[in-house]
Amino acid sequence: MADSVTQVLQNLSEKLHDELPQRLLDVQKALNEIECKRPKPKQINTLFNLLHKLSGIAGTLNHASVGTLAGDMAIKVQSWEGLDTIEENDFLKIKKQLHQLEKIAIIKLSSSTAPPLMNSARESARKASVTPPLIYVVDDDQEFNEMVIQLLETCFYRVKVFDSLQAFKHAIIELHEKPDLALLDLDFPESRIAGAEVLSDINAALSTPLLAVCMSQHDDLPSRLAALRAGMSRYIVKNTDFNNLCSILDSLTYRAEQTPYRVLVVDDDETGLMAYKNALESAGIEVETLSNPLETLSRLDGFKPDVLVLDVYMPEASGPEIAAVIREKKYLNWLPILFLSAETDPSKHAIALAHGGDDFLTKPVNFSYLQLAVKARAWRARQLRELLHTNES
Repeated sequence: MADSVTQVLQNLSEKLHDELPQRLLDVQKALNEIECKRPKPKQINTLFNLLHKLSGIAGTLNHASVGTLAGDMAIKVQSWEGLDTIEENDFLKIKKQLHQLEKIAIIKLSSSTAPPLMNSARESARKASVTPPLIYVVDDDQEFNEMVIQLLETCFYRVKVFDSLQAFKHAIIELHEKPDLALLDLDFPESRIAGAEVLSDINAALSTPLLAVCMSQHDDLPSRLAALRAGMSRYIVKNTDFNNLCSILDSLTYRAEQTPYRVLVVDDDETGLMAYKNALESAGIEVETLSNPLETLSRLDGFKPDVLVLDVYMPEASGPEIAAVIREKKYLNWLPILFLSAETDPSKHAIALAHGGDDFLTKPVNFSYLQLAVKARAWRARQLRELLHTNES
């Protein structure tokens, strides 16, 4: 399996190497056709698309120097849209960057690319003829799509490509064909964040949000915020290596070899405890419940959860009081604490959070949102613990 992925990556890398001189000639030709005074939108769009595609493909195949520089150039060229006059300094800067890109091309691009790590969960599923997870790739860059299809299918994923947002939305909303995960670009002809806008529309129509990963050429705060607000689980910049993409997809589709997230839920309402336990366990999370808040510290030491969920109002000790005690324990500083309460007064929320909580979920809690909130906090907590462990080593 690893050998086949290595061969695909090597073939694609060699193909890019062979095509690079012609690609740069096309960029040079497109740049020469642009006039600084009254530039034609079509010519600007042609140059942008050439740079945009080169950046995405080169970066994904781990040719970072080519991908990053082409991406910077694409962003600058895109800013020319709608201008009556292109500043001479900006035009000269693009020419200078193109010359720099040509210099990089002289150096033979390495054709060896490290294969994605083949975890045994994925390999076992392949051998057992288990149906692979279905990934929707939603991008209007045909060349990028072809590359992703080859690589994901080699990594034992089923892949379906949509080059328009309308077709993607129709498949999910009208045809009820929901994938295991969508790999979604932001930038479409409709707008620079059209992908996020369509995902928001889709999620508004679904009872359970669509699991989605943004893979975009842009690495700016507005793009990341748009993806986050739309419900994207991860944001990947296209000039990244494929190992990272595979690892993220494996993790989100539960093919990564990792222990389940662990959550301790503390609430004096036994019925509520069972409801939260069932909801979280249905999402693959390991759950322990506790009705006596005074036992929280000892249970934390024994169970070692990734996230602690506390009811706010409990007779023996309130959730904020327990949180305040936990925050005095240096070894538990990393632990995310989520409060649960029917309290709707924002000032009460603020007081509770001031005692060391990370989020406030208002009852009745939507179980899908509870699952997402816990998973997001647990994922971040594991990252933080790993970082702390690395720094201490």
